[in-house]
Amino acid sequence: MSISIPELLTNDGFITAGEREAIEVHSNESGLSFIKIALTSGYISRKNYDRSILNAGFTLNEAPREEAYDEEVLSKIDLNFAHDRLAMPLRIENGKVVCLMASPDDTLFTDFIRFTYDMEPEIILASDLDITWLSNKLLGDKYIKSAVFELMKRDPDSSAVVTFSTAQLVVIFVIIALVTIGLVLSFKNTSIIINVIISSFFLVAIIFKLFLALVGSRFELHQAVTKEDLKLVNDDDLPIYTILLPVFREDKLIKKLIWNLQSIDYPRHKLDIKLLIEEEDDKTFNAVKNLDFPAVFEVIVVPFHMPKTKPKACNYGLHFARGKYLTIYDAEDIPDTDQLKKVVSLFGKLPNEYICVQSALNYFNRNENFLTRMFTLEYSYWFDYMLPGLDTLDIPIPLGGTSNH
Repeated sequence: MSISIPELLTNDGFITAGEREAIEVHSNESGLSFIKIALTSGYISRKNYDRSILNAGFTLNEAPREEAYDEEVLSKIDLNFAHDRLAMPLRIENGKVVCLMASPDDTLFTDFIRFTYDMEPEIILASDLDITWLSNKLLGDKYIKSAVFELMKRDPDSSAVVTFSTAQLVVIFVIIALVTIGLVLSFKNTSIIINVIISSFFLVAIIFKLFLALVGSRFELHQAVTKEDLKLVNDDDLPIYTILLPVFREDKLIKKLIWNLQSIDYPRHKLDIKLLIEEEDDKTFNAVKNLDFPAVFEVIVVPFHMPKTKPKACNYGLHFARGKYLTIYDAEDIPDTDQLKKVVSLFGKLPNEYICVQSALNYFNRNENFLTRMFTLEYSYWFDYMLPGLDTLDIPIPLGGTSNH
C-alpha cells in the first residue's frame, strides 16, 4: 500500500501527530500492534477507523466467521500473538496463506507468515472484533480448558469439581438417617432438639458477629493510604495495571462502563483493560462493535465451555493479562478515580507476604429507595466493622466478587 495506517489516520484527522507518536512509542514498548493500541486505548472509534479504510479503497470482509480454515495452519500460531497483532492465518490457497488482518500494513505479522509458512500472505481485511471472536473460538481451546481444570490439577482439595467427599457424604446421610428415625419414633422431642440446635447455632453466630463488630469498630476510620501518600506517586514509575471486566448480556451498560473507566486516574498506556465476553453473547459483542466513540478496553471472547461462570471467564482472561497488578470490576461498578494509585501505593508500603488488597464497596445510589439504603447499611457494616474485626483476630477474610487487587 502507498500509505501506512498511521499516516492515513493522521491525514484523515482521526488522530493527531502527537497521538500517533504516543501510540508508536507504546507499540514499540509493549509489542502490541499500532491499530490494537489505537482501537483499545481510546484514540479512535472503530467506526472512524472503518471510514478511513473504506475511503482509502480497501474492502472489509463483513462475514469473516464464515471463512474456511485449516487446523494445521492454525496450529502454528499462538493465541497471544494473534491478540497482539489482531491478525490470524486461516488456510493455504493458491500457494498463499490466506490471513485475516485488522491492519493491512502490519509488517511484523506478514513477516511471521513468510517465515513460518514460507509463503506470501493473502490479506483479507476484517473488523478487529470479528478477528478476536474467531481467534478465541479457534485457538482458545487449551486456554479455556486450563481456566476450568487447572485448579483441579494443581490442588484438587481446593477445587469445586468434587462437591462432597466420600466422608462428607457418609456424615450427611448418617445425620439424615438419625433425624428420620428420631422423627418416626418421637416427632415432638426430635423437633424440639432440632429447633434448639438451630437456635443455638444462630445465637452463637449473632454473638460472634457482635464481638467482631466491637473489635472492628476500633479501626472504622482507619485510612490505609493518605492524600500525602498519593502525592508521592510518580506516573512514570507506575506499573501496568490489568483490569478484568467479566460481562454477560450487559449491552445496555457498555456506554456507561466506558465513561466510568475513562475517569480512572492512571496513565492510559499503562492500563490493560480486558472486557470478557462469552462466545454466545452476541448482544454485548454487537453493542461494543456499534460504539460510535473510542473504547478504552480490549475485548476477549471466552470460548464456550461449562460451567458458564464469572470465575471461569476471569481465569481465561488471566492468560492474557500483562499487568504487574490485577483487579476485577463488574460492569455497573464506579470505582474511585484514584483507587488504582492507592493500591499501588499501599502495596509499596506492605510487606512482601501481602498478595491481595480488598477495596471497600458501597452503593452509589444509596438514597434512591428504602432497599438501597438497607443494602448500603449492610455494606457499610461489612467493610467498616466485620472485615476489620476478622483481620484483627487473624481470621481468614472472605473476599468480595469485585475490586479485589
